[in-house]
Amino acid sequence: MYNEYSTKRRDLRRTHDQLRRSATPTMTDDQARDNLKQIIAVSKNELNMTEDYFAKFQKVISARQVAQLYKAEREFGRVMMKEMKTERQASGPRGRSGRPAATPGTSN
Repeated sequence: MYNEYSTKRRDLRRTHDQLRRSATPTMTDDQARDNLKQIIAVSKNELNMTEDYFAKFQKVISARQVAQLYKAEREFGRVMMKEMKTERQASGPRGRSGRPAATPGTSN
C-alpha cells in the first residue's frame, strides 16, 4: 500500500515540476493562466490522494504510526539529499552528462 502511495505521489510531483519548468517568460497571459490552473489541479490531486491514503493507512496502523511514517519519510529524503550533495562536492564539477566538466585545453 505504501509503495502504491509513494509511486502515485512521485508521479504527481513530477507532473507538477514539469508544469513549473514549462512556464517561460514568453508565455501569453492565457498560457500562463492555463499553466497555473494545471499546477493548482495537480496540487489538489496530491492533497486528495494524501487524504485518501491517510484513511487507508489508518485501517492498518494507528494515526500516531502514520505520523511517524511521514516523519521518517521526510527525514530519509533529507539524509539522501545531503548525501547526494556531499558526493557531488567530493567528485568535483560535472557537466550535464554527469561526466566531469571539460577543462580548457583538453578534450573529453
